[in-house]
Amino acid sequence: MKPKVAERAVACLNALSPGERCDPVRLNLCGHLSLMNACQETEDADKDAADAAAGAVTAICETVLQECAAVSLGPTLRDCRATLSGMSALGRSKMVSCMKTHCKDKGLLYCEAMVDVK
Repeated sequence: MKPKVAERAVACLNALSPGERCDPVRLNLCGHLSLMNACQETEDADKDAADAAAGAVTAICETVLQECAAVSLGPTLRDCRATLSGMSALGRSKMVSCMKTHCKDKGLLYCEAMVDVK
């Protein structure tokens, strides 16, 4: 995750009760919500750089959507862009690798939650 997105995820984790911290679904939800809100942040002061970054995310998502074309409930471009916009380049790379393998069986949320994509 990008630093500001990760900060939000950590704040969410810190707000959980001790019992909630043992629930992997709750833990993943903190990361997911942070990624879904990443589109609202503007880290690039330069509009051209921000537009280029958005174009790069869209291109990666189009690759993911091609991999998932045969899946009836595959990810949408909007969901993919929202997820990838808050990820670092390494996270995006791991997401593409994971989706190549798991688009049909586990999907975007599974790949988002993976720490060590294989």
